[in-house]
Amino acid sequence: MVIVIQIEINNNGGMYPFIQIGSSIFLPSFFLVVSIAVSLSLVVYSKILIKKELDYSFHIHLALVLMLSGFVGGRLTHVLIEQPRYYLMSPEKIFYLWEGGYVFFGGLIGATLAGLYYYHRQFKSWKMIEPTLDSLAAPTALAYSLGRIGCLLSGCCYGQLTNVSWAVDHRHPTQIYATLWEFGVFCILMGLAQRTPKLQDGKIFWTWLGLHGVGRFWIELLRDDFRGPNFIFSVSGWVSLVLVMMSLYFLCQKVSQSNPVKTNT
Repeated sequence: MVIVIQIEINNNGGMYPFIQIGSSIFLPSFFLVVSIAVSLSLVVYSKILIKKELDYSFHIHLALVLMLSGFVGGRLTHVLIEQPRYYLMSPEKIFYLWEGGYVFFGGLIGATLAGLYYYHRQFKSWKMIEPTLDSLAAPTALAYSLGRIGCLLSGCCYGQLTNVSWAVDHRHPTQIYATLWEFGVFCILMGLAQRTPKLQDGKIFWTWLGLHGVGRFWIELLRDDFRGPNFIFSVSGWVSLVLVMMSLYFLCQKVSQSNPVKTNT
């Protein structure tokens, strides 16, 4: 089978929004890239589960719950926050999934709520949730990193106009910035897990959340696509700051717990 890439350049810098297979089948590049990203992240996730000797069956089912709820949460956030008037006038467009329109933080919130419910329903306790969170951090970073390549191809999430030599269609390639930053985060997380294989107390997860928040906040300052109302910063910018503060708080808690202050008696 011969795969032909149909090149379409639009004003948002999207160069390959569709991949043509044969003469009549067109695959959205975004969904193709996301599918590859999720598949690779699941491979990494599986290896982490085996290495950490976690319940493989439960955690794979948990991953499926997270992916489905994340997809729904990301879509609903786009509909309700970014383009409510558009979808109010054309509600059927909510189901035009191939046209794009997903918010990562909305997906993260949806996945978190569904994941916590599924986890507690299974174990009736939160005692062992930290190893689960740590096992999810690196695969999530990898999926996010590769997924942003899909954003570049489809022309969404683009940056402000610029004269830098690496500009794409005269704009900051914020999608590439996100890919490079998050892949760097992925490498850091894998390095931490490799150096401290028994580390399962949540530090890896909170490290990911903080580093992701820092990178996302920086990139939000460079983006130029419409992402809903702005209150000094975009909604995603504010969420990023909250994630950074949460990360710092919980990492400080972890450090203080592992290094208790000794008192003289």
